[in-house]
Order: sequence, then C-alpha cells, then structure tokens
Amino acid sequence: MAGEVIYDSVDAAAQAAGVSGQTVLNWIKKSGLLDAEKVIARRGGREEFRIRHSDLMRAARKSAAAQSVVQPLQMGLDGAGAAPRAIDPMGLNVVFRQRAEILPFSLDMFRGYERFRAATYTPSIPAVAELLKLAEWDDFRVLFGNEQLAVASEAAAVLTLQASIEKAAVGGFAAAAFEDDRKRTIADALADGTARFYTMNGGVSHNKIYLLEGERGRRAMTGSANLSLTALNGRQAELLTAYDDDDFMWETLSRLWDGLEARSPMPMDVSALTRKNRAVVKPARVVDASDFPALRHAKNEGEAVIYTAAPDDFAGGVTGLALNAKTLERGAGPVLRQHIKGGGGVPVKVIAAHAKAVKRGLTSANVDKAAEGWKTRLTRTPSGGFIFNDRVVERPADAEAVAKDALVIRQYFSGFNNGFGANASVMQRVYFGLMGWLYFSPFLWQIKSALSASGGGEYSKVKMMAVCYGESNCGKTSLINFLMSSMLGAHPALGNSDFTAKTARTRQGEAGAYPLFYDDVQSNRFVGKLAAGDTIAKEYDQAHSRTEQYPGTIVSLNTDARSFTAAVRKRAAFFFASSALPLSDMEANERTAREMRDVVNQVEQNFYAEYLHRMAEKVDELDSETMMDFDYMRESTALIIQMMRESLDEGETLPAWASKPISNHEIFRLHMDESRKTVSNLLRLEYMAKNDPPPPNFWRARRSDNQIIVGVDNARDALAEGVYPEEALVREFSIGNVIVMDAGALTAFMRRDGGEFADWRIPKKGLMAAVKRMVGR
Repeated sequence: MAGEVIYDSVDAAAQAAGVSGQTVLNWIKKSGLLDAEKVIARRGGREEFRIRHSDLMRAARKSAAAQSVVQPLQMGLDGAGAAPRAIDPMGLNVVFRQRAEILPFSLDMFRGYERFRAATYTPSIPAVAELLKLAEWDDFRVLFGNEQLAVASEAAAVLTLQASIEKAAVGGFAAAAFEDDRKRTIADALADGTARFYTMNGGVSHNKIYLLEGERGRRAMTGSANLSLTALNGRQAELLTAYDDDDFMWETLSRLWDGLEARSPMPMDVSALTRKNRAVVKPARVVDASDFPALRHAKNEGEAVIYTAAPDDFAGGVTGLALNAKTLERGAGPVLRQHIKGGGGVPVKVIAAHAKAVKRGLTSANVDKAAEGWKTRLTRTPSGGFIFNDRVVERPADAEAVAKDALVIRQYFSGFNNGFGANASVMQRVYFGLMGWLYFSPFLWQIKSALSASGGGEYSKVKMMAVCYGESNCGKTSLINFLMSSMLGAHPALGNSDFTAKTARTRQGEAGAYPLFYDDVQSNRFVGKLAAGDTIAKEYDQAHSRTEQYPGTIVSLNTDARSFTAAVRKRAAFFFASSALPLSDMEANERTAREMRDVVNQVEQNFYAEYLHRMAEKVDELDSETMMDFDYMRESTALIIQMMRESLDEGETLPAWASKPISNHEIFRLHMDESRKTVSNLLRLEYMAKNDPPPPNFWRARRSDNQIIVGVDNARDALAEGVYPEEALVREFSIGNVIVMDAGALTAFMRRDGGEFADWRIPKKGLMAAVKRMVGR
C-alpha cells in the first residue's frame, strides 16, 4: 500500500494504538497474518518489528477484546491521526499536545529513554521498583515532595539505605539483607550510582513532573498523576500532558525540578558512584548474612548483598556497614526527619541498632561512630576466623607476648594466697576451672548444637550457664573481669535488672558467641517456678533454633548452694567461692586490691588469642563420634596448662592449681562437695534427737525403716530450698514438719566420687561410734 504509515518499532505502534508494547507483540504473534521472517528484526538483543498500519489493524481485529479499543483509530497517509479515540474518564490519560492526541497511559511511554527524573507528592517504592526494571537507566532520580509522607513510609528506609551505602563507599563496604525483590532492585541501583532519591526540606511540593531523555529524544510530562502504581496502572482518574522535544516545556520543567532538588539536601557528594566511574563500585554479590551482626533479625537470614568496594577476602580486613533493611523501615523515619530538619549539614546518622560497623584491623581513630557501644560481639566466620566487634582476632606472631600474658595470669592467681585464708588453694583450683569454662565458652554453642542435632541426650553435658557463687568479698567479680580482659579486652558487666528472660534473649542475639556476664545478681532470681535463672537455663536447650551462634552466660552472686533449683543445677556449671578476705582487716583488703589491680592493668589479649586459634583447631577436628566423648573442660584446662608450661623459664614449675586438668566431672564434684558440706553440717551428731519426729533443725535415724528423719518448719518450703539431694528424698513421706530420706541413698550420694566425703557415714551415738570417729574408721 503506497504511502501507508509504517511504524519502525513496537513502541511506535503501541503508542499509535494506545496500548502497551506487550499487547502489540501478542497481537502480532497470535494473528498468523504476518510473515515473521519479514517483520521481525533484532535490535540490541530485543525482537523488534517494522509494522505497516494495515497489518497492525488486521492483527488487532483478530483479538475480540481489542476491537473496541483500536477500531476507531485510523491513520491518514500523512501520518496524522484521523478519528479521535474513545477516552476512559476514570483512568490515567495522557494528552500529546503537539500531535493533538489523547491516549491511555502505558509504561511503554517511558521506554526508549536512558535518563529519568520525577517529582511526586506521594512516595511509592513499588512504583519506583517497577520503573527501575523497565529500562537500563543511566540516571534515575526521584524527588519526594512531602517530607512527612516520605519519612513515614518505605521511602524512609530507601533514603537511609542510600545514605549508608554512600557513606560506606568512602570507607569500605555495605551489606544488606532484604525481604523482597523490590528493595533489592532499588538497592542495586543505589549501589551502582544509577538511582538517587530526594525529599523536600522545609516545604511541600505538590508538583508531578516526569523528565525523560535519551536517543529517543526528550519527553516532558506534567499533570495530576503521582508516581504510584495506583495512578500508573490507570486505576484512578488522572491526566498528564506530554511534550516531546518541546524546548520551552523541557527547560521550564527542568528548571522547576532543579529548584526542588536544591531544597532537598543530600548527605554526601556521590559523584564517584556514577556509571562514568563504575570501577569504584563492585557488582552486588550475595554473601552469608551470618557474617554481619546487624542482619541477624532479617527475614531472610541466609543471604545478604555486598554493595560497595570490598576485597575478595571480605572476612578479613574489610570495613563497612551491615544494614538490616527490615529494621530500617521501623526506625529510619525519625532519624531521617532529624537530618532533613537540620538542613543536611551532616550525614544521616545510622542508628547502631540498625547498622553495625563491620571493621577489622583498624585503629581507634578510624572506627565508625555507628559502631560505638557495640562492645561484646564475637562471631566465627565461614572460613574459621574470629571477629570481635570491629577487628579480626589474629593469631599472635610473638611467643614472648603470649608468655608475658601467661605470667600475668599466674601472678593474678597467686594473689589469692594473700589474705584469703586456709581455703585459698581450693578456691584457686575452683577459679582455674572457671577460667577453663570461660575461655572455652565461645565454642559451647558449636558443641551443643552438634550434639543436639545428633538426636542424643549428650548435649545436656554442655553447660551454657556458669554460676560463681559464695560469700561476699571473695574476689568473684574481680576474677571474672580480669579473665574477660585477658580474653578480648574490657567487658562491661550486666546488672541485676538485666537478668530477665526477655532481656537475656536480646543480649544473646547481640553477643554472638561472646559470654554474657551478669554481676552481683540477687539470689531470688534463681528461686521459684518463674525465676529468671530457671527460664534462661532452660531456654538454652533450644537456643540454636533462634540463632546460629549464641553465647554462654556467667553469673556471680552472693548465696549458697540451696538457692538453685533443679533446672539450674542440671544445666549450669557451678563454681563455689569458699574463702573471703576478712572485712575486719581493712589494710589487708586495700593491699590485696591494689596488688591485683596492678596485675590487671598489665594483661593483654595475646595468650587468649593463641588459645582461641589452638582450640578452634581441636574443635574443628571433632566428628560425630569423637564429639560424644569430648570433655571440653578437660581439653580447655589442659590447653591452658600446656601454654603455661611453654611460657616457663628453665627450672620454673607451675603452681599447684594448674598442675593438672579439670574435667567436667571434677567441676560437678567440687560443686557437690559444697552441697555435701551443707548436709554433713545439718546432720551433725549434736543435732541428733530422741524424739520421733524430731523438732525443727534436729534429725534422727529411724533404723527399722533405714530412713533419716529431719525436722523442719514446713516440708514444702524445705523441699523447695533443695538442700537435700533429690535422689535420697522420700517425697511421699516428706510432709508436714518432716523431710524423710533413704539412709542408703543418702550415704551413696555423700561418698560418690571419693574426695573429702569418701568415708562419710551417718553419725551414731555411743562409745563405739565415738571411738570409730576418732580413729577415722
């Protein structure tokens, strides 16, 4: 047909027909009227068509659903539109003033351009994501005209994420996890410098402006439609006016957009992030979210994306921000509003709870302020390394530095010889066991999780909680603070008010594998059915289901063995402080405190760094069989002893407290010895009674029934105190004012494991009994 209009692209045909480009493609492919070999060509990898107007109409009429749309459209030989189209007054329509046309809006009207600027009153992140997927933009900018709407919507997270990526682009990398593809699409565009977002400061813009330019030309659009899916999908009555290659309207709307941009401060100059300088930015790549502390609550914990430049071995030596995009949605609004109100003079502050620094091997001067207060997180990377807060825990290269720390540790323990009384040697041994548990604690989750996954009950031998208890002034707090200083530096202790089940869950999520220290906890936190100690100890049975790496808990308190319930006794390792500095000797107290403080100030972290790496090698060698028999207390204390020996000068020997390893079994026995002492004191000969039942605080042996009867004020309260061993109690007869125990079971409990009570027997009155006691038989 001579002189017939021929459309040189799908977009041109779709625009003439007032439908989407995909609709035109469907018409052509389904019509069977066109010779594909003649009409299909390839342009930049995309199928394209040179389409005659008559063929377009024939293809359209084959679709019954399309007839009412396209039949009125007729084109003259000169290319002008003949008959006006039908208009949907309840949809989004676009007036092309120069062509004297009005067409229903189609996203294809945005195709064929490389640069995009928009001003919108209502922010819509889904619409932004849709447009970003529409084309390969070189430059994509959106300005939100209402600050209040922006900071109260998903746009706040986008703006804050943008600021964080920019900030990290200067000093390292940013990693983020997302719960949906839309935000991932936007973050990808932010990272490579394609997309930029703005929001008004100190005013409101109700303008709707769309500016597109590229090889297709320049198109300026304005009207009532916001950049939202509702408007762009034609679901509400809106109108846009389009001006193609109209210099006056382009310059006018561009100046207006530029003026709005000037009222929308951004925190940093990101010119280095444009496509012209892409070498600055690495392509986004997926990594393990568990490497980044702030991502632990992300909906999809398995994946995170690194956005700005970072070495390939990002597990060591890199620096940047890890962003929890889900959390940003909740918290970014107020932070962003504060920045905007401040006029943009300082970068957006990323709250520590939302973005954590992941910095390694840096000086304190270079540590990101966003990481301040993040003091107690230790994680193990997939490659087997350790990261504490903002640095990699490197293995010491200097053996002398390790030996120096070993000497300081021995000096600290020797301080208990001065003023702590006759039981100092026993206490040193107990405290050495505590050191073994504390040093090993970053591996407890690994052992417990593996044993739990095996399906057996062996995981119960892994004590995720340690309790250091006894009298006041025994040096418990000082010891734990010293040991934690020797591990990875100063550690702020948590207080009594923090020792709640809810707070403990939060702290566990924050600390990674680093032990939580609760100092001077009140004993009532361990007494009662709903006591925090009970709950925290029990929840460790399922802690691995909440997070992969989780910390042990160490608690110090002034109490005796009777304060702990069965649930805690089953799950905790107990360390009893059996000797205290005499409060009456103030001079000795001050001297001992001063000497120990001087020692504490000398300790560094080289000994523990070496321990950490050596123990990691031992733990990593375990398999499903060897792990069953792995005694972590024995292995831990044995490694400490080995490293101590390596640090000795010729002729030196180790002190008695470090002469041999301490096993899990011995730790349990030392704790049981305290309970045995309590029982032995309560059943002393002078408290024997003739009365049956005996009065409170007295007891008697009922020989005929092989029972021990103890008089109490209230049996229920006495049982709750847990003074007497559960295995010896005869509960059905322990009622009213008596507690009844099986004499044989009690004797077996007292003698078990040998030691101080290996020959214990129930006291007897009479001359022969006194003689036997005197000769030790």
